[in-house]
Amino acid sequence: MLYLAIDQHRKQLTVNLRNEQGDVLVKRQVSTEWPRVRSFLEEVRKTSVPEGGFIAILEVCGFNDWLLKLLTGRGTQYSIGNTGPAPENPERVVENQLPKEER
Repeated sequence: MLYLAIDQHRKQLTVNLRNEQGDVLVKRQVSTEWPRVRSFLEEVRKTSVPEGGFIAILEVCGFNDWLLKLLTGRGTQYSIGNTGPAPENPERVVENQLPKEER
């Protein structure tokens, strides 16, 4: 299994593809233009076939619906995490539990 970490921004995705041992296979930026994202995901899919596929890991984000739909439409598994502040700062933890538009 390969693991594709995606940090999504408006104009680019910063991606990091790793194997089970944690070795970095790909580390780069991909334009958020649909054809480029599709092409990149197809490259990852082909690379991951001998490894048993891949899982995409994304941060909770208010504008990643299109990316989640694209991943789901291609049968890709994904996991969404919250990279919010550490629990030792309770004020920020409560803030991050609110929807982004309410913060």
